[in-house]
Amino acid sequence: TFEIALLADGVTPDGLYPIDFDRAFRSLDKIKASIVKFWESGAEGPQLVVDKQVAIAAAWNGRVSAVKDQGGEIAMSWHQALLQYDEFGILKGASNVENASKFIAFASRAKNQADFSNKILYAPPNSNAYQYLSKERAGMLPTVPDLLALQIVQNQAYWAALRDDGKDNTQYAAELWENWITR
Repeated sequence: TFEIALLADGVTPDGLYPIDFDRAFRSLDKIKASIVKFWESGAEGPQLVVDKQVAIAAAWNGRVSAVKDQGGEIAMSWHQALLQYDEFGILKGASNVENASKFIAFASRAKNQADFSNKILYAPPNSNAYQYLSKERAGMLPTVPDLLALQIVQNQAYWAALRDDGKDNTQYAAELWENWITR
């Protein structure tokens, strides 16, 4: 939300970080009265568009493509889309490290990631997975060079960085968001 608000306010992609929270909230204040709903689950944003409750929404590409595949009238744009990534990890002190490691190894296999990308339009992190995807399907993924060039990679290091108060930027942003959304 913060990156999108800053882009709407004229900040260039290379100027997004560190997030200027005051500017982001001023940008959001301009549209707050017109916001129908802040979605709470991944399927909600695209459904609001299909139901014509909203004209535009931010949403995960896999959710948009799933609605489109089911016949929903919806389209998406990759221009200044935020590219996010997830990671696997095993918590220190976890009780079942061996099985967790086996799961990560299984889920990271190229064929398994391709199978996942065939079910929902999320890009596989294992580049070998592309050999198991059709050219058409691979061309729809956000990591295709032509689409990747249109997007902004979200700065995960910034969001995870600790502030002077001991909170990371994600925690800090969540507190600011809760305050803004309830006023």
